[in-house]
Amino acid sequence: IMLVTRNIYESSSMGRVKAVGEMINTMEFYGPNNEVAVIIISVDIMQRYSVTPDDTEGMEHYMMMIDSVKAGVKIIELYDGYKSSLRSKGNIPVHTVAAQYGGGGHINASGIPKRHDNMREFIHEIVQTLLQTIAESEKKWP
Repeated sequence: IMLVTRNIYESSSMGRVKAVGEMINTMEFYGPNNEVAVIIISVDIMQRYSVTPDDTEGMEHYMMMIDSVKAGVKIIELYDGYKSSLRSKGNIPVHTVAAQYGGGGHINASGIPKRHDNMREFIHEIVQTLLQTIAESEKKWP
């Protein structure tokens, strides 16, 4: 059992760990109380640390560890666009937000398919949608 645990939870390339460090340092926060976090894993970061989009699996958990963060967006830049993952805590239904962009998933974990529009405009739009979703959810589930 220890070997399985070590291989799953305690095994990572140095490049992935360095990419996580840079991702944490460049994390963005939105909302009056930093309720929404955004991480962007750029092509540059992936090239610099020799990681692939698959290696970014689980990186969204770092933003969700922050007490004030209620919802988060992980964006992975690709050569021909970008894709996004949404995460939330409690009763905040990110799957309804993802559905607005052609994605889907579960109440606390959803994905949005590859997009080709302006990433910064998308971030602004989805952050506003998430802040509204958080406010509506808190009215229903105080």
